[in-house]
Amino acid sequence: MISDLITPGEDVAQGWAAAPLSAQREVARRLLSPEVLGEMRITRGRGLPAADRIKRVKGKAA
Repeated sequence: MISDLITPGEDVAQGWAAAPLSAQREVARRLLSPEVLGEMRITRGRGLPAADRIKRVKGKAA
């Protein structure tokens, strides 16, 4: 769990700054995973900018 790496609370910013880089990387790895955020996909669409074709897929469909 992330709370094992960084203690939640009002002083979380201080805890983050004091945490070793390895712990910060592990938190980022867990939070930015497809299981948590989902997977970003760009669908086809001739003439449309990529920003308008972004679809977020989360869960088993990812």
